[in-house]
Amino acid sequence: MASGARVGAAPSRAAASKAESAPMRSTSHRGRRPGVDVEAAAIRRARQQAGLSQSQLGGTHLTRQAVHLIETGKVRPSIQSLSLIAGRLGLPMTAFLLDDERAEHLPARRLAELERLCMQRQYATALALADEVLAAAVPDQVAALAHHWAGVALYHLTRAREAARRLQEAERLADRLPDPWLAADSMGWRAAALNRLDDGSALEVGFQALSRYRALEPRRPEVEARMLEHMGTFWGRRQGYDQAEACYRESLRVMGPVRDLERMASVYHGLAGCSRAIGDLDAAAALMRKALAFYVVEHELRPDGSRDMLVRGENDYGDILMQQGRLDLAEELIETALGRLDAEAEGYMRAGVLHSLGEVRMRQGRHEEALTILAEAVDLATSSDQPIPLAEAHQLLGELYEALGEREQADASYSAALAVLEAAELTERALDCQRAWRRLVARRTANEPAPSV
Repeated sequence: MASGARVGAAPSRAAASKAESAPMRSTSHRGRRPGVDVEAAAIRRARQQAGLSQSQLGGTHLTRQAVHLIETGKVRPSIQSLSLIAGRLGLPMTAFLLDDERAEHLPARRLAELERLCMQRQYATALALADEVLAAAVPDQVAALAHHWAGVALYHLTRAREAARRLQEAERLADRLPDPWLAADSMGWRAAALNRLDDGSALEVGFQALSRYRALEPRRPEVEARMLEHMGTFWGRRQGYDQAEACYRESLRVMGPVRDLERMASVYHGLAGCSRAIGDLDAAAALMRKALAFYVVEHELRPDGSRDMLVRGENDYGDILMQQGRLDLAEELIETALGRLDAEAEGYMRAGVLHSLGEVRMRQGRHEEALTILAEAVDLATSSDQPIPLAEAHQLLGELYEALGEREQADASYSAALAVLEAAELTERALDCQRAWRRLVARRTANEPAPSV
């Protein structure tokens, strides 16, 4: 691949300008001071360990004096200020909260719990808590963070359309506060949700988010690395494999010496996808083995939260092995992935893995088994309202019926796949499906016997 690809380059307008804000001014109050009770010394220690001055920690939102007053316990930070400080230090708000159950501190504790739940990948619980927080009248900074974490949870629950709406609301509120760190982060996640919807604006939105975030100081390496990894995914979806590889490589560089196992796995997973797309299956297999090694270690450390990523890694590695003709190894890996999933609760993931297993069976010549497996994939994708796995299962059924000489069934399956994609407004995938159908018909025509004279 070309090495000169411009990292994160967008095909259209430039990045949004950096938001400005006024410094926090210290005011005197009678009675109980407003804000959240924090362990002031913990903030000071974390800042010093991060190598930041009080001015650097405050940035454009908090003056050096304000940070000094917070660190000496003379001022209690607001939820917004505490969120900004925690974000810049790369720590959850719970790292600085005192054990205090007063009602006035409930929003801060709930937001900290929201972040913890998402970090531990307990997305359904996080979404329920976010909705509970938003059901009450809350300040903008609380609402912005609740919408942000709800959006992140929805994204991982494969409810991308809802995720995009929540993240856009988080972005709007963060811009109004202003909180440019949160605004850029929410925009980055929104781009990921748009990409899952095959929305053509995902690449531009992701580029703007990355540019906005890179204009801020200080930055969290893990956030920037994630944005770059997502940009690699966006470029890969649009067949910009040189740009995708450049983004993935830059993501590895930004991570530095302290690396997130899951992020490392995702980056190597993405690089494997680039190599696979250009036909270099040996490189794809080598990169996917690296990704799977990181997924396995992460799963050993956090089995409940990392299993879905491991399943995707095993399934995609199985697909690469299948393309290499190593069907027995592919079958073993894909069946292992399938065995990790609950048949009732995780139909949306099982449908994708069953698609891979059905293709293995088809390539093995076990056509009746393949038909049964793909019929189950269609049922699961339909019941879980997942148009992409549903269309892919119909399309593979079309190939299988064609191999069996059942041309009417083959055309009916392709027609069903196309209808699903068009109804979901997945334009690019619909065009890909049409092209595959035309190739199938062309092969059929080429194999027709010449008419007798």
